[in-house]
Amino acid sequence: MFRRPERRASMSRTFALTTVLVVFSSTLAAEIFGPAATSFPVGGDPRAVAIGDFDDDGVPDLAVVSAGGGTVSILLGDGVGGFSLPSDVPAGDQPAGLAIGDFDGDGDVDLAVTSVTGNSVRVLLGDGKGGFAHASDFPVGKAPGAVAVADFNADGAIDLAIADSGSDAISILVGDGLGGFSQAAAVAVGRFPSALGVGDFNRDGVPDLAVVNRDDVSVSILLGDGRGGFSRVDVAIGGVGDPYVPVSVVVGDFNGDRVDDLAIPDSGSPRMTVLLGDGHGGFSATQLQTAAGCGTVAAADLNGDGIADLVAPSTAGGRLTVLLGDGHGGFVRFINPWVGNHPSAVAAGDFNLDGLQDLAVADGDGIVTVLLGDGHGGFTYAPAAQDRDTTVPGRGRCRRRREAGSRLRNPLRHGCRAWGRCRGVRPSAGRIPAGPGWTPRRCRSQRRRRRRSRGYRAG
Repeated sequence: MFRRPERRASMSRTFALTTVLVVFSSTLAAEIFGPAATSFPVGGDPRAVAIGDFDDDGVPDLAVVSAGGGTVSILLGDGVGGFSLPSDVPAGDQPAGLAIGDFDGDGDVDLAVTSVTGNSVRVLLGDGKGGFAHASDFPVGKAPGAVAVADFNADGAIDLAIADSGSDAISILVGDGLGGFSQAAAVAVGRFPSALGVGDFNRDGVPDLAVVNRDDVSVSILLGDGRGGFSRVDVAIGGVGDPYVPVSVVVGDFNGDRVDDLAIPDSGSPRMTVLLGDGHGGFSATQLQTAAGCGTVAAADLNGDGIADLVAPSTAGGRLTVLLGDGHGGFVRFINPWVGNHPSAVAAGDFNLDGLQDLAVADGDGIVTVLLGDGHGGFTYAPAAQDRDTTVPGRGRCRRRREAGSRLRNPLRHGCRAWGRCRGVRPSAGRIPAGPGWTPRRCRSQRRRRRRSRGYRAG
């Protein structure tokens, strides 16, 4: 007799909580995240983002080049999607391009930053604790922008390739393995080279270069010979008179043939060109629709199906275009959330160590927005510092994140794609493997998740 009032009170509380969650879930469906997305301050006018483990703690960190402040901002990750306040490292006059690698062979991550007005590239040697020392500035051609790293002469030391937009050439700096570089002969390309990509386009085991020429609306494919030399083949992107403005490129295998392909967004219109490689240095082109004016692009497996996907923020509307690959060179546009007023660069990595790809998007307002992947191609904002659950999940427990601004842990549970997942679960594949420390009986949503994921496809 005394249990009935308690039950009614419990049902009333459950109904109230369910009402709140339904309202919140519909808000997420309309806009998975908005202006409240977690952002971290960096210098003014950020141009490039790179991901590496700068303090050797096994957690991805961020390096952001800020042209306005002439610095590289280092943000150390905490393993749950958050980052420390930035420490700024001087990077020369108007820095633009950024690349990471171990240039001195000490096992620590180093940085290479180009200076547009200084006509040089600065090498910053990491100490393995998140700090960097200025090694030297190396002269290159006029107005250097993009920079890429690879061992172009097969001597075991990392070399640099710099796109000199004012010289219409690529400067090759040969590394000595001790943090020093010597300049080799420059390689001529098209007009105003604006982006670089490294891949093996003819499957000979030697690194090649893809150079995006903005004014020629073309890509110069530089096939390496293994001795630091290159042979050039140009591939057109747009037709004659086509107002295509290519300023970025990403390399990936988009059709599953184990040959490197290219994706090049148009910063002036809502489209992207995908060049599928033939394994001999040639390419065939297809075009995709994106949000308006995507000036940068990244490739990663965003939905856990083993196929490379694409993500490109729009510099015009601040929207993020996510293109999920089908494994045959085709893509499906999945979601277009808001990421900032003037997004300028994007990078993909696993910031909260859940096995899913997350994003860091630099914005021209001097911030970096961190978006946590849900394993289906969607994203949520990283939790604020006061709301992060930093405890390590116990055996058989679900990995949960606390909703920013609430004391509820993972209120939408596993029925909503925008929030957490079970440890060891791969929802997009429709399977629940026995991951380490995971027991199906202890997850109350296991049956519902298996039913919903059977035959499920995001979008």
